[in-house]
Formats: sequence, structure tokens, C-alpha cells
Amino acid sequence: MHILLVFLLLAAASESSHLEKISCRGLRGGTGSQRVLCAELWKQGDANQYYLSLRDESRRAADGRARLIHRTEVTLAADEFLDLEGFDATGLKNESILFLPVNKGDPKFFAEGFSLLYRYHPKSKKFTKLKTRLICQRKCTLQLLSYQSGGGKTLFFYETKINGQYLKSTYQWKDGRMTPIDIDEPRAADALSRGYKTPPSMPICERTPAVMMEILRRIEGKSCERITDMDLATVTFLALDRKKIEKLKPGDFSGLPKLTRINLSHNPIQKLPPGLFDGLFLLRSLNFQGCKLPTVPAGLFLHLGSLRNLYLNHNKIAELPQAVFLGLSSLTFLSLNHNQLKSLPEKIFEPFPKACNVYLSNNPLKK
Repeated sequence: MHILLVFLLLAAASESSHLEKISCRGLRGGTGSQRVLCAELWKQGDANQYYLSLRDESRRAADGRARLIHRTEVTLAADEFLDLEGFDATGLKNESILFLPVNKGDPKFFAEGFSLLYRYHPKSKKFTKLKTRLICQRKCTLQLLSYQSGGGKTLFFYETKINGQYLKSTYQWKDGRMTPIDIDEPRAADALSRGYKTPPSMPICERTPAVMMEILRRIEGKSCERITDMDLATVTFLALDRKKIEKLKPGDFSGLPKLTRINLSHNPIQKLPPGLFDGLFLLRSLNFQGCKLPTVPAGLFLHLGSLRNLYLNHNKIAELPQAVFLGLSSLTFLSLNHNQLKSLPEKIFEPFPKACNVYLSNNPLKK
């Protein structure tokens, strides 16, 4: 016991004299455990050498420091750099997963990156490096959105920003392995626009009142007359649900190049003007659930090559034009449930990828 204590003290002294502590992330100590565990990340001088140290914050050594349980080396190549701000841990029911984002290439011009994954299991009291890497192009700005557990497996949902595009990916964690399920691929801006020109920006004060107020809410501290194009470029989401909107103007969403989500659900909208979404090349989600639309005009989605989710359920849609969905080459989810569709034009869903899920329940469709 005394020998072990001396060894731990020496290790701690050596660690403190040669290493710089970067950050600490709390880990699960196991079901019913009173332990407060911390995964510390240390850097050794200017070398590309790091250490992961596992410490028990609820127990202290003779010098008052948290008790060292386990330590493992993390060695990177000469052109690799650890994203210290991105170091994170996610606690599951009986284990934790650590994420160490790594960027490759010149620090000023990152070419690509990846995230190293480490698993901590309370029974082993050690870190296990996983073979799976989360790959991302350009600088890794990987962000864990959420995870779902059930049926013996866990799904992780991530979002990363690449070239101004917000890309979502899904991984499955099961039996100590991380498997990619659905990975978004970034596209060049010109590929998203397909050569379409961005329409001129409508003055904010002239937009539909509910749209104007939501933009002002997103850009705090400015009146509608003082908002600039740079201000508009910071807006990524507009929450316009339940605003009693009856009509929209063609330029309501102009000048918003970084917009990724629009929620227009539960508004008494009966007609959508042409060109309403022109220029929104990065839009990912569009929600018209619970409106009063009788149809959707053809050409409305031509600029939306990045759209993934489209909600048109619980409307009064009785018919759809043949070319209504042209442009939706990235769509993965379309809900047309609870409408009044009796028939559909031939090959109406042809613009969609093969993996797109289309939902048509509660429509009087003829078989």
C-alpha cells in the first residue's frame, strides 16, 4: 500500500513539473457510485504529446491532489493539432465517451480533421481508445447535439459547420463500437446555388410585420432601419410559428444567406408567393405544419438544394403540380400526412434522393 502511494505521489509530481493542465471533464463513476471522476487533459511542453489522466475528485492523496487512477498517452503527428476547446465527454448509463477533436495541416488553413474517441468504463477504470474516428473536412467544429438510448444501442447526433453549411450526422454506439449511420457531405456554395442568382434584399421595415419582428429579435439592439447585410448574415433560424400570419411577401426572407431553419407552422397561410425562398441555398428545414395551404406552387423550392426536412402535414392540400418538388435533391424527410390528396402526378417524387422518407397517411388517395 505504501509503495503504491509513493508511486502515485511521484507520478503526480512528475506530471505537475513537466505537463500543463488543459481542462477537466467529469465522468460517470458507475451506477450508484459516490465517486466524482475527472478526465484531465495535459500537454507536455511544445511537443505534440498529450496525456489523459483519470482522477477521483472525491479522494485526495497526501498532497491534497485528487487521487490518480489511470493515465494514457495521446500522441499526434507533426501536422496535427488538438482542438483544446473541443475536448468533451458524454456520459451514458454505465460508461462515458471522450471526444478529442484534431485538426490537420497549417493552423491558419486547416485542410481536414477528425475526432479521437476514448471510452471509459467504471469496471476497467481505464480509457480505451476506439478505432472509429469521426471525420470532418476543414477545421473540426464538431458539436454533440443529443443522443438516444434504447434496445441495447445508442444513437449520437452531431452537427458540424463546414464552409458555412450546418451538417448533421448520426452514429450508432453499440458494444463499444461507433458506426456511422447517416453522414452529411458538404457541398460547394456554387453547387448549392446551381447558378441561381441571389435576389436583392428587401428593406427590413417593408417586410411582413411578424417576419420583421422575428429578425429584430434575432438581431438585438438595432431598429429595422439600421440593420445591415452583415447583421442579416448572422441569422440562422427564424421561429415564426403561431404568429397569425395570413400572407407572406416574396422578399420576406431575402438577404439571409446563412438561414438554415424556418418554422412557419400553425399559421393561417393559404397562399405562398413565387420566389419566397429564393437565395436560401443553405436552408435545411422548412415547416408548414398546421397551416391552411390548399396547394404549393411549382418552382417554390428551386433554390433549396440543401433542404433536408419539409413539413407540409395537417394542411388542406388537395392537389400538387407536377414540378412542385424540383430542386429538392437533398431531401430526406417529407411529411404530407393529414391532407386532402386524392391523387399524385406521376414521378412527382423523382427529384428526391432514393433514401428520402415520404409520409402520406390520412389522405384520400386512390390506390
